[in-house]
Amino acid sequence: MIELDVLDRNTFGDRQLRDEVLGLFRQQSLELMARLEATTSATDWKISAHKLKGSALGIGAQTVAQLAAQVEQAFFSDNLSSRDAALAPLRRAVEATNREISGLLA
Repeated sequence: MIELDVLDRNTFGDRQLRDEVLGLFRQQSLELMARLEATTSATDWKISAHKLKGSALGIGAQTVAQLAAQVEQAFFSDNLSSRDAALAPLRRAVEATNREISGLLA
């Protein structure tokens, strides 16, 4: 899920910095997913998805970035089941990426 060459390039090969960045991504991704799942605002929807996309690109998590970009462009719906359907692939990708991060940090 994470392109380690991108991560290493963005953290200058510094393992301590890499671990800090991964920890920050994990925390922020959970916060942004919660915000996406709870928002009642199309603006917050787009901003949260955009932030998640940028964070994912920073660590080389291309799948998360691509799915977040799709969510960012998707029509916002107040309907919870429609919103959940739109977010489900992104949620799975974030969970898989965070599991990989846990392994890297262990």
